[in-house]
This record gives sequence, C-alpha cells and structure tokens, in this order.
Amino acid sequence: PHVRAAYVPDTLTGLRIFADHAVWLDDPDAPPTQRYKPFATDAGADAYRTNHPQAAAIGYAASTASWW
Repeated sequence: PHVRAAYVPDTLTGLRIFADHAVWLDDPDAPPTQRYKPFATDAGADAYRTNHPQAAAIGYAASTASWW
C-alpha cells in the first residue's frame, strides 16, 4: 500500500508532526514498541539524549521499517 502521509506525536510535546519530517532516535533501552522516538526539532532530540545517551539518530526509513 502507498502511504501518502503519516503523523507521529513529538516525543516531548505530543505535537503531531509529519513522520517523514521528524528527527528520529532509536532508544535501545525503551520497550520494544516505544523504541523509535520522533522529534519535531534537532533541539528536542538533543534534549532527550541528555537523559538517554544511548539513543542514536536514525533515518525515517529505518524508523518505519517495523511498521510494515
């Protein structure tokens, strides 16, 4: 199926953002269903990494691979 748009909630604010425009982090310490974290801004992702230094930046394609 072809997805035209997908929204995800910003991890810090809950604001809905386009999934393909989000800054994505992979947090291996999070539960499996909450491992991929979307952020509206680089600053938001950096703030999250302050308390979760193991979280690594990943691309949109990698973050959505588990959706299908």
